[in-house]
Amino acid sequence: MVNFTELFGLERIFVNSGSFGIYDGEQFQFQSSDFALLTAMKAFWRYGRDIHRLSSWIKDNVLQKFIRIYDHQMNGYAFTTVKDLLLSMDPFIANLTTRPLREVLEEEGFSERFIKELVTVAVRTNYGQNTNIHAFVGAVSLAGAQESLWAVNGGNKLVAKGLLEKSKARLIRAKVTKIVLLKESNSIQYELEYKLNNGRTEDDDSSQSSIYDIVVVAVPLNKKNTDLKFEDFSSALHSFTQPFQRTVTSLLKGQINASFFHSEQETDLPTSIFINKEPYFINSICKLSKDVWKVFSQDLLTEAEKDLLFKKIYETVIYDWQAYPEYSSSQSLPSFLLYDQLYYVNAIESAASAMEMSIIGARNVALLAHNHWHSLLDFIDETPAMYSDADKTKKEL
Repeated sequence: MVNFTELFGLERIFVNSGSFGIYDGEQFQFQSSDFALLTAMKAFWRYGRDIHRLSSWIKDNVLQKFIRIYDHQMNGYAFTTVKDLLLSMDPFIANLTTRPLREVLEEEGFSERFIKELVTVAVRTNYGQNTNIHAFVGAVSLAGAQESLWAVNGGNKLVAKGLLEKSKARLIRAKVTKIVLLKESNSIQYELEYKLNNGRTEDDDSSQSSIYDIVVVAVPLNKKNTDLKFEDFSSALHSFTQPFQRTVTSLLKGQINASFFHSEQETDLPTSIFINKEPYFINSICKLSKDVWKVFSQDLLTEAEKDLLFKKIYETVIYDWQAYPEYSSSQSLPSFLLYDQLYYVNAIESAASAMEMSIIGARNVALLAHNHWHSLLDFIDETPAMYSDADKTKKEL
């Protein structure tokens, strides 16, 4: 993402989240101060050195191994499965997907209070789940809570727009409804049936089709996200039964009810309130601007729930979607290859759902398709030789 923002001249905005509080449904367990030094002192008093230790653990044990994938991809290596891609970084990374986040952090010596409060709200806010998610996606969630978090000014869509324009690809604005395998003795092609996005109704039968040598699926293949059909395959494709986590984002313009959070007035509230109670009707509520609030929840807010949070509501905008997989340490890691010349970008989401992960998954699929097409088999599922510490030192010298 950093390279893309530089390539397209996009501005990166480092997120200043303002003040925050951890609310357990009855009271604030922790609340930051307007003064950074005071916040640091309060955090140290409550959590000891765990915040600093977590940052070091993510950097030293996860990120330093994770970034190896960039060298692998720069050198043209691709991997058929998510597991093999993670193994190419380090077996430690792949192993994190088989263990609950809570278990790993406890083993590393982090306190129960720290895990139950700061870690829990980070996971709950980012993924709507708890610390039973697997430890790799947990580490991604915690990395996203670090101070270096940034956003693209104007939205991530500008990155996609820039990539599309630079590639000079022909974009057909349509909904693909069916992928049909056309198999002859020595060749494979695919017929894609689709409906143009031309304002007609879903029931309109004006389908069109085109034939392709290579097809890349870039949508989660679970029933709630797509009704894409596959036809004429001699064997069934992998069954994608992993459930996805529903996330409802409500943007509300109105007057917050500070008394609900046991505060006298709005100015007493932190700008971001993270909920540390399960179950609870919201995951978080954050102030975006004057009288505009963003609420994350797992279900649509009822009118009664809105009345608890707000004295008055002037306008509401709702985004209700299947946001990311429901993560566990027992889930499977699927393949990027559905069938010969048929690829699946969103397999990467089984490891973690994030913009950077999606880009890594997409690049892996592009390399995998290229290497298959040109029979570059030495660059598929082969982990590049890593420098030993001695060799690395010599190179640096």
